[in-house]
Amino acid sequence: MSLGSFYLMFMSFVGLLFWTVGFHWKIRSLFTSLFIRRTALSGLLAGILIFPFGLPYFSVSQTYGLKRPMGEVVQYSADPIATYLLPDNRSVLYDRLSWGRDYAPLLGEEALFSGVADLIKKTAGNSVFGGRYREGITYRDFHSIWMAGHHERRLFMGYSVLFLVALGLWVTPPSNRGGERFLLGLLLLAMIVISLGPVVVILGHLTYLPGPYALLYYLIPGLKGMRATARFGYVAMMAASALAVYGWWYVRRSVVPLWSGAQLSTAFRTAILLFLWLGWFTLENLPSQRILFERPPQPSKVYEWLAEYPIEGGVIELPTFKGSMGKDDPVYGDRRVLYANREYVYMYNSTYHWKPIYNGFGAFISPLQFRIRDSISALPDRDAVAFLKAQGLHTLLLHHELFEPEDRVFWSNPAVRSILKTIVHIDGVEVCQLQ
Repeated sequence: MSLGSFYLMFMSFVGLLFWTVGFHWKIRSLFTSLFIRRTALSGLLAGILIFPFGLPYFSVSQTYGLKRPMGEVVQYSADPIATYLLPDNRSVLYDRLSWGRDYAPLLGEEALFSGVADLIKKTAGNSVFGGRYREGITYRDFHSIWMAGHHERRLFMGYSVLFLVALGLWVTPPSNRGGERFLLGLLLLAMIVISLGPVVVILGHLTYLPGPYALLYYLIPGLKGMRATARFGYVAMMAASALAVYGWWYVRRSVVPLWSGAQLSTAFRTAILLFLWLGWFTLENLPSQRILFERPPQPSKVYEWLAEYPIEGGVIELPTFKGSMGKDDPVYGDRRVLYANREYVYMYNSTYHWKPIYNGFGAFISPLQFRIRDSISALPDRDAVAFLKAQGLHTLLLHHELFEPEDRVFWSNPAVRSILKTIVHIDGVEVCQLQ
């Protein structure tokens, strides 16, 4: 949630900045006393409104050193063609189309990548690639990383909308609307360019063309914690929606009069035109097939009991994850998905009791979460017990049916059992309190 709040704050601030500068560039004069006063006032008001969204992120960033390597930012950047111009929504119109989906490296592309990667390694070090590739990165590594972030790049609005946006940018707008259209166009272009991230990738091919984000990444405080730069495309979509209004105005003004001989009122002809456009828009977004996700099984009755039972502090559900939770973990790397999915279930089941829980998994695991996990593994050490209690974690839920062999050995150890007080057994789950 802290990361999401920062995204909202930062994208809103950047959009407001471009709008303010564009307004005074196109409609008034830059660097006048009026511009400076208004900019300062607007910045102050925006800061007051937006600061609450950004505060959680800055707090997490300062406390835990949240930082995304440049290579991870590239993974979740937008593609100027595939993201905005090619359908990727599996609708009834485009399900059979494969535009942009078929990929093969170009002649010499892999060799060029190896040479550039070696150059970066010598000048900036492998840390720029992220922890998984400190020994170097291959072209296949890069492309697998790029494809893994495809869900962030699904921002295609449909050709029905793009048609109206193009018209809105091309035709002469209504009187006194030229400046507004210019600002919307500027905002649209700026947000698309920023969404492309630090380096432009087109249809999976690395162009080595740096984007403005490569500079902003180092200059703007806190930006190193963001990785999904493609989400700036949401602000671009907002600008595009407003530009589509100009396109619709032109279509209605041009097409409706052509049906004047149909003995229909203007309002009725406009309604027919709108119905046709909505039909096109619907077909572009109507899924070709319904995908039903099964509801998770009914959780254990222990959560109903937990909802009613007054406990002190929060809850730890065990077993929890092991190792670094990285794919390169030599022992637990192949169990990473299993552990993550189990943590998701713990989070979901917490909605049945609404007690604070230690468990959970996301894009960033804080050092505190690892320390708590390690303290559990250090039981029955008294310092570990004291640390857990200091964090407000007094209650343990032991899911015996989920234990791995090493878990069974650990939790059956008499020394560990000596610091636990069993409260209740329900559906194979043992509820204990730290002594």
